[in-house]
Amino acid sequence: MTWVERLKKAMSDKGINPYRIERDLHISEGTIRAWLRGDISSPTADLLSQVCNYIGVNVIWILEGKEEYAPSFRDDVQKISEKLEAYGERHPEKLKKAIKLIEQMLLFGEDEVQPLHKKARRKSV
Repeated sequence: MTWVERLKKAMSDKGINPYRIERDLHISEGTIRAWLRGDISSPTADLLSQVCNYIGVNVIWILEGKEEYAPSFRDDVQKISEKLEAYGERHPEKLKKAIKLIEQMLLFGEDEVQPLHKKARRKSV
């Protein structure tokens, strides 16, 4: 499989078309389509890296067919983001509380954060 075939596969798997990539990354119109037709045999490393990051695939996999196909972290983050957005539309206050809890966990670690649904207890002196 060539790098172009792997790029086509990744785009197809992710449901991303060349127009969307060009538009969202502000790439000259027709550039990605030229890659896919084989008109450009070796794209610049910087541009290919940007495209791979956008699609969510490993650039080494695109170029050489080695390493893992795609870092799953990006896919997971995208799914979580979509679910949170939908949840936030239905329950905006609950989403704000959840975000606050996550921010506290990132700052202080999960052992230092009290769940938001429990009220803090005062220690008697």
